[in-house]
Amino acid sequence: MSSLLHPKYQKIMAARDALELRAELVRAAQELEFGTVCAMTAIEHEGADAELHFVDNVPASNRQLQEQSCHEYDPVIQHCKRSRLPIVWGAKTYNQPKARRIYYVFADIGSRSGICQALHLPGRQFFVFAVDTDQDLALKSSCMTHLLAQTQLLAIHALDCASKMFLPIKSVDEKPKLLAREAEALRWTMEGKDIAEIADIFNITPDIAKLHLSLATQKLACVNEHQATLKALRLGII
Repeated sequence: MSSLLHPKYQKIMAARDALELRAELVRAAQELEFGTVCAMTAIEHEGADAELHFVDNVPASNRQLQEQSCHEYDPVIQHCKRSRLPIVWGAKTYNQPKARRIYYVFADIGSRSGICQALHLPGRQFFVFAVDTDQDLALKSSCMTHLLAQTQLLAIHALDCASKMFLPIKSVDEKPKLLAREAEALRWTMEGKDIAEIADIFNITPDIAKLHLSLATQKLACVNEHQATLKALRLGII
């Protein structure tokens, strides 16, 4: 996996407003041969409509068509409600009759397949990151692992930047106390090392390495070790 300090990710992190973030996300998505990118931050409010913030290059007419589709039968939306794992979708994903009609709407506006991931944040807040293409991703199965890894890294950096722009500032955004091994595990994650590689560096089992990262992630109130790494970097912990 690429280092979290790769210049293209640093440019995303350095975005000062939604327009700059949009430009960097579009550039990064196009490098992966995706024509459309959407980063949505949602904040639910008691007794009121959710507050939605979009950073994307989706034409307004296309978004209107997508919003008019029945979400109850959309398998991608249903997956995102249940899971934090990314979903690679295409024509075969929409194999039920009612879902098939939704897919035809997407295909007609140039979204034939894509990757989508939802990150469920504390405090009834959500972040959804999606990239679409007018091509069939099934034809790129040989490089799918790379695409998924790169897309997830884009999502995490987009989330970190969008959080600073759209989510309420909390006083709890203070430095939690991490054990030395937990902070060190995050440093190696920043350099692009996976759990197996970190375990080898520490001369411990992968399960113990995973535990160090999990504890650090929990202490930083993040959704995964990559977001935790970015937050720890921002807070000066690593």
